[in-house]
Amino acid sequence: MAAALPPIQSVSKPHQGVDVSATNEEATKHTSKSVKQGLAGLTDLDIARHRQSYLHNTSVALLEEGYVNSFIEIFSLVESQKMQRELAGRDSGHYYDPLLPDEPKKLETLARHLGLAEKLRRQGKLPEVCNTLDKLAHECRQTDTWLSDHFFKKSLSISE
Repeated sequence: MAAALPPIQSVSKPHQGVDVSATNEEATKHTSKSVKQGLAGLTDLDIARHRQSYLHNTSVALLEEGYVNSFIEIFSLVESQKMQRELAGRDSGHYYDPLLPDEPKKLETLARHLGLAEKLRRQGKLPEVCNTLDKLAHECRQTDTWLSDHFFKKSLSISE
Protein backbone atom coordinates (compact mmCIF):
# COMPACT_ATOMS: atom_id res chain seq x y z
CA MET A 1 0.00 0.00 0.00
CA ALA A 2 1.18 3.54 -0.76
CA ALA A 3 2.54 5.77 1.97
CA ALA A 4 0.28 8.52 3.30
CA LEU A 5 0.94 12.02 2.06
CA PRO A 6 1.66 14.79 4.55
CA PRO A 7 -1.24 17.18 5.25
CA ILE A 8 -1.62 20.25 3.04
CA GLN A 9 -0.66 23.45 4.76
CA SER A 10 -2.84 26.52 4.79
CA VAL A 11 -3.39 27.93 1.32
CA SER A 12 -4.82 31.27 2.40
CA LYS A 13 -1.42 33.05 2.54
CA PRO A 14 0.81 31.33 -0.03
CA HIS A 15 3.45 34.06 -0.48
CA GLN A 16 3.60 35.54 2.96
CA GLY A 17 6.63 37.85 3.24
CA VAL A 18 7.88 37.22 -0.34
CA ASP A 19 7.92 40.04 -2.89
CA VAL A 20 6.85 38.16 -6.03
CA SER A 21 7.29 41.15 -8.37
CA ALA A 22 10.95 41.51 -7.40
CA THR A 23 11.52 37.81 -8.04
CA ASN A 24 9.89 38.03 -11.49
CA GLU A 25 12.01 41.07 -12.42
CA GLU A 26 15.19 39.26 -11.39
CA ALA A 27 14.21 36.18 -13.39
CA THR A 28 13.45 38.34 -16.44
CA LYS A 29 16.79 40.15 -16.15
CA HIS A 30 18.63 36.84 -15.82
CA THR A 31 16.82 35.34 -18.82
CA SER A 32 17.36 38.47 -20.91
CA LYS A 33 21.04 38.52 -20.00
CA SER A 34 21.51 34.84 -20.95
CA VAL A 35 19.69 35.34 -24.27
CA LYS A 36 21.87 38.34 -25.10
CA GLN A 37 24.99 36.34 -24.30
CA GLY A 38 23.79 33.52 -26.57
CA LEU A 39 23.20 35.95 -29.42
CA ALA A 40 26.43 37.89 -28.95
CA GLY A 41 28.13 36.21 -31.92
CA LEU A 42 25.23 36.70 -34.31
CA THR A 43 24.96 39.62 -36.68
CA ASP A 44 21.73 41.23 -37.84
CA LEU A 45 22.23 39.45 -41.18
CA ASP A 46 22.47 36.05 -39.43
CA ILE A 47 19.24 36.71 -37.58
CA ALA A 48 17.49 37.88 -40.75
CA ARG A 49 18.60 34.73 -42.59
CA HIS A 50 17.16 32.58 -39.84
CA ARG A 51 13.84 34.42 -39.91
CA GLN A 52 13.38 34.36 -43.69
CA SER A 53 12.22 31.44 -45.81
CA TYR A 54 14.62 29.18 -47.66
CA LEU A 55 13.34 30.56 -50.97
CA HIS A 56 14.09 34.10 -49.82
CA ASN A 57 17.60 33.19 -48.67
CA THR A 58 18.32 31.29 -51.88
CA SER A 59 17.09 34.23 -53.95
CA VAL A 60 19.25 36.68 -52.00
CA ALA A 61 22.29 34.43 -52.40
CA LEU A 62 21.77 34.17 -56.17
CA LEU A 63 21.39 37.92 -56.50
CA GLU A 64 24.44 38.61 -54.31
CA GLU A 65 26.51 36.31 -56.52
CA GLY A 66 25.24 38.09 -59.63
CA TYR A 67 23.05 35.30 -61.02
CA VAL A 68 20.07 37.48 -61.88
CA ASN A 69 18.80 35.20 -64.67
CA SER A 70 18.85 32.20 -62.32
CA PHE A 71 16.83 34.18 -59.78
CA ILE A 72 14.33 35.18 -62.46
CA GLU A 73 14.03 31.55 -63.61
CA ILE A 74 13.36 30.22 -60.09
CA PHE A 75 10.93 33.04 -59.34
CA SER A 76 9.00 32.43 -62.56
CA LEU A 77 8.88 28.66 -61.87
CA VAL A 78 7.49 29.28 -58.37
CA GLU A 79 4.86 31.69 -59.68
CA SER A 80 3.98 29.38 -62.58
CA GLN A 81 3.52 26.47 -60.20
CA LYS A 82 1.25 28.54 -57.93
CA MET A 83 -0.81 29.68 -60.90
CA GLN A 84 -1.16 26.15 -62.33
CA ARG A 85 -2.17 24.89 -58.92
CA GLU A 86 -4.93 27.48 -58.60
CA LEU A 87 -6.17 26.83 -62.14
CA ALA A 88 -6.33 23.08 -61.48
CA GLY A 89 -8.43 23.60 -58.34
CA ARG A 90 -8.73 21.54 -55.19
CA ASP A 91 -10.21 18.58 -57.05
CA SER A 92 -6.98 18.03 -58.94
CA GLY A 93 -4.35 15.65 -57.62
CA HIS A 94 -1.67 18.23 -58.40
CA TYR A 95 -3.24 20.71 -55.99
CA TYR A 96 -1.74 18.80 -53.07
CA ASP A 97 1.73 18.42 -54.56
CA PRO A 98 4.30 20.32 -52.50
CA LEU A 99 5.20 23.76 -53.80
CA LEU A 100 8.80 24.62 -54.67
CA PRO A 101 9.20 27.05 -51.74
CA ASP A 102 8.40 24.14 -49.41
CA GLU A 103 11.17 21.93 -50.82
CA PRO A 104 14.62 23.22 -49.78
CA LYS A 105 16.57 20.39 -51.45
CA LYS A 106 14.87 21.02 -54.77
CA LEU A 107 15.48 24.76 -54.50
CA GLU A 108 19.14 24.11 -53.73
CA THR A 109 19.42 21.83 -56.77
CA LEU A 110 17.74 24.40 -59.01
CA ALA A 111 19.94 27.23 -57.73
CA ARG A 112 23.13 25.20 -58.15
CA HIS A 113 22.40 24.03 -61.70
CA LEU A 114 20.91 27.29 -62.92
CA GLY A 115 23.80 29.27 -61.45
CA LEU A 116 26.29 27.00 -63.21
CA ALA A 117 24.35 27.24 -66.48
CA GLU A 118 24.32 31.03 -66.24
CA LYS A 119 28.05 31.11 -65.54
CA LEU A 120 28.73 28.84 -68.53
CA ARG A 121 26.47 30.93 -70.76
CA ARG A 122 28.43 34.07 -69.86
CA GLN A 123 31.60 32.25 -70.88
CA GLY A 124 30.00 31.33 -74.21
CA LYS A 125 30.05 27.57 -73.53
CA LEU A 126 26.61 26.75 -74.90
CA PRO A 127 27.09 22.96 -75.21
CA GLU A 128 27.97 22.84 -71.49
CA VAL A 129 24.89 24.97 -70.72
CA CYS A 130 22.73 22.41 -72.52
CA ASN A 131 24.43 19.55 -70.65
CA THR A 132 23.84 21.27 -67.31
CA LEU A 133 20.17 21.84 -68.08
CA ASP A 134 19.84 18.23 -69.27
CA LYS A 135 21.32 17.00 -65.98
CA LEU A 136 18.87 19.17 -64.09
CA ALA A 137 15.98 17.84 -66.19
CA HIS A 138 17.04 14.26 -65.47
CA GLU A 139 17.24 14.98 -61.73
CA CYS A 140 13.71 16.39 -61.78
CA ARG A 141 12.28 13.66 -63.99
CA GLN A 142 11.38 11.19 -61.22
CA THR A 143 9.55 13.63 -58.96
CA ASP A 144 8.43 16.58 -61.09
CA THR A 145 7.77 15.92 -64.75
CA TRP A 146 6.69 19.53 -65.31
CA LEU A 147 10.13 20.75 -64.18
CA SER A 148 11.84 18.11 -66.25
CA ASP A 149 9.87 19.10 -69.34
CA HIS A 150 10.64 22.77 -68.71
CA PHE A 151 14.39 22.22 -68.59
CA PHE A 152 14.43 19.83 -71.56
CA LYS A 153 12.60 22.45 -73.62
CA LYS A 154 14.95 25.17 -72.42
CA SER A 155 17.98 23.05 -73.32
CA LEU A 156 16.51 22.33 -76.75
CA SER A 157 15.85 26.01 -77.43
CA ILE A 158 19.45 26.89 -76.50
CA SER A 159 20.88 24.16 -78.72
CA GLU A 160 18.92 25.34 -81.78
